[in-house]
Amino acid sequence: MSGQSSATTEAYVDRDAILAFFNPKPGRSTFFDWVNQGLVVRGPAKGYYKLNESLRRLRLPAVDAAQYLEEHRTQSKAEQLRQRHFLALTLVIPEALHVFTTEDIPNTLTDAEIDEVKGLVNSNEGELNANSITDATERLAFVGGALKALDVLSD
Repeated sequence: MSGQSSATTEAYVDRDAILAFFNPKPGRSTFFDWVNQGLVVRGPAKGYYKLNESLRRLRLPAVDAAQYLEEHRTQSKAEQLRQRHFLALTLVIPEALHVFTTEDIPNTLTDAEIDEVKGLVNSNEGELNANSITDATERLAFVGGALKALDVLSD
């Protein structure tokens, strides 16, 4: 086993990132056929896939994950943090995706960022449960408040 950490050998990407390796791009149904066949490997969060493992199984050359992430991230660190927080919130409160339509979720993640998102999911679930927030409107207000707090902290 190499001395490299998995954060530099694997990246977690969305469907579009994997399809971008093909010209012309395969259709959406083809992509999900590949997922079902095990050619595209699911990552630890919904909608994310292991880039290098999937490329290998698709018989394409692997990429340097650290370099790939550096080249494909155009957002500032604050924007990346906000996207990871929003992703965590949508994993707890899925309807937030339909209400906060101007928010983005990250299209690439590292192992460390996946762990961060998991921690945020646990934290958000704990906060909602501790305060007995079950009403849909109150849950969406919770998302809005969390995003506003990120804005205040980044100023």
